[in-house]
Amino acid sequence: MPERQIIKPLLLRQLFTLATIILLAILIFTPLRPYISGVFGAIIMYILTVGWMRKLVSMRWKRWAAATFLLIVTVFIVLLPIGAIILLLTNRVRDVMHNSDKYTYMLESSIARFENYIGFDISTKFQGSNLEGMITSLVQGAATNTLDFTIIIGLMYFTLYYMLINFDTLKESLRIYLPFSNKNFERLSVEVTEMIKSNAIAIPLVALMQGVVALLGFWIFGAPNAWFWFAVTAVGSMIPFVGTAIGMLPVILIMFSQGQNFEAIGLAIYGVAIVGSTDNVFRIVLQKSLAEIHPLITLFGVVIGIPLFGFLGLVFGPLLVSLFLLMAKIYKEEYY
Repeated sequence: MPERQIIKPLLLRQLFTLATIILLAILIFTPLRPYISGVFGAIIMYILTVGWMRKLVSMRWKRWAAATFLLIVTVFIVLLPIGAIILLLTNRVRDVMHNSDKYTYMLESSIARFENYIGFDISTKFQGSNLEGMITSLVQGAATNTLDFTIIIGLMYFTLYYMLINFDTLKESLRIYLPFSNKNFERLSVEVTEMIKSNAIAIPLVALMQGVVALLGFWIFGAPNAWFWFAVTAVGSMIPFVGTAIGMLPVILIMFSQGQNFEAIGLAIYGVAIVGSTDNVFRIVLQKSLAEIHPLITLFGVVIGIPLFGFLGLVFGPLLVSLFLLMAKIYKEEYY
């Protein structure tokens, strides 16, 4: 008869401890899931500001004063611009909802005129009534999430404050709890920092610059609601395989529907030749700040991140996927 495999007591205790940790993690983080983006935001902001925290403390600033100052700076540099973009988009969506018949007619007219140019029917299955329902759902969702967003921001800044206060001991505290060798812990620290800088600085900065280039085109060719479409273009440029077209194409169709044929054609050429090519140019300029992130990681990150984190999923989603792949790689190297 084959010998029976006996589980060693040490391994049994290890499995029991691991199962307990996983169970407690589920119990703790399941209620926090709607607000987990606040924790992610705090981690990102900490990595981006901890260098300045060290400098201020070395200049003999009180820790609470330095942390408070950095929190105020992040409000003006990060929170207010994001809030402005969200407010701009939300106000326009409300306007479209209240005037859905007008905008549905404009959209149908734009598609019809575009079909005449290309000689192809693309509106056979278009149902204008769906537009109002979709927009109503978006606005109601935005209103419902206002309280959650306030809680997320409060959690983010509360966590960030205490992380900055304890900046000199935080890393060593994490080292105690993470089951990695010192080599892999340092590697994790470096690569996570690079990923965060790429996702939280370089990619949004490229998106902003592309939005500005598009905004110049909107002004030059007299596009309506230039600032709104600037926000849509900037946000869309962060989504792989969609890019700035999500902002440029609707404007061109609207201009066609309003009889601005020459301007619409000019904006289309400008969008392809200038706006479309600026992505590579800006990425070359910011190459030192960019980690090598595959477009598919960014795409899947956006698909995963937006349902989990909302608007901030554009940044958190790709970071989450990259972190998962990195942790899997380190686990393989550490234990196999």
